[in-house]
Amino acid sequence: MANGNLAESTRIGIDGEWGFEDFELFFRRYDEVYTFLNISRHLLAKDTDAEGREFSSYFALTQFPWRGGWSAYQSYRALHRTTLPDERPTVVAMRYASPGFIEIGGALISIALVQKIVQSYLLHGDELRYFYRTAHRDFSRRGWLTEDSRLERFRPSPEDLKAAKLVVKTLITLLGLEAVGDWDFLIEDPITGGKVLFAFYRRVKELVEFQISRDSHVDFNPPKDSTDRR
Repeated sequence: MANGNLAESTRIGIDGEWGFEDFELFFRRYDEVYTFLNISRHLLAKDTDAEGREFSSYFALTQFPWRGGWSAYQSYRALHRTTLPDERPTVVAMRYASPGFIEIGGALISIALVQKIVQSYLLHGDELRYFYRTAHRDFSRRGWLTEDSRLERFRPSPEDLKAAKLVVKTLITLLGLEAVGDWDFLIEDPITGGKVLFAFYRRVKELVEFQISRDSHVDFNPPKDSTDRR
């Protein structure tokens, strides 16, 4: 097992009307946000897996082209496959009621990081949404969203790199990602880094919308009496 990992679970309150598609979307987005954070914390800490390999020696977020939604989808599938089996999020228990709960298990640190990123989005949501729209539009105008930034022909100017680095640093701060570690590898490759963080932002946004704007409602910090462990 990777260094410093402990099993833990968290209870998330649920309320309102839920259909199959609501549960599918919620679990998919939770898995993607959790998995991104779980892989990233190992990557940034240079942890080793069960076979003694450094995560950074055979997997890096920047190995993918990050060209549009399909590329992001494939990248998150690869993230999931890279996750150690005993660290993948699981449904421990569930009570479908109003109110009810979903109990999700996984790695202690990564569960706590999901909560941290959710709280950061709730705190900075308006600023995040505005900044994302502005930065995404700028990346699109420069032709970066559909370009494979791994190609040799892709040579942005110093001014381009400066603008992209500001985007990466701002998203790291607003999303609360500083809690995970030092993201120099995204800052030093800021065009790919920006596209990585755009994709992560969209997943966080859809996850948090279950708390702030959907009829199928969740509460990431529910009152204890609403999710008692009886």
